[in-house]
Amino acid sequence: MNSKEFFPLHSRPIEPLRSTSKVSRHERGQLVSNGQSFAEIMATAQNRSDVRVSAHAMQRMRDRGISLDADVLNNVSKAMDELRAKGAKESLVMCDHALLVVNVPNRTIITALDPVQSKNNVFTNIDSAIVI
Repeated sequence: MNSKEFFPLHSRPIEPLRSTSKVSRHERGQLVSNGQSFAEIMATAQNRSDVRVSAHAMQRMRDRGISLDADVLNNVSKAMDELRAKGAKESLVMCDHALLVVNVPNRTIITALDPVQSKNNVFTNIDSAIVI
């Protein structure tokens, strides 16, 4: 993976660098929870979290109807701090709303799964897991 596939939340709008889907710009702004669009929720969280979201994870979240509010992103950020302290590199972060595979050194969510739909899945290429 190269650095062009990722973007920090605080420096750019919440959109993949290159679009891999055929979702129109209008559909990307659809309301996902509490009357806010996904982009609005992520933009609100930018001041509270230094967690990045890869283009792949962003697409998976859209496809699977997963939204992460500012509190969840703060918890993910804290979990990444704990994981980094233990020497973790690629980790599974389990929260109520989603299962997230994260790259700890880059502080990046690399994919997201719905907890209900992920039953019986095998997670590979991770060295740790944390429940938040």
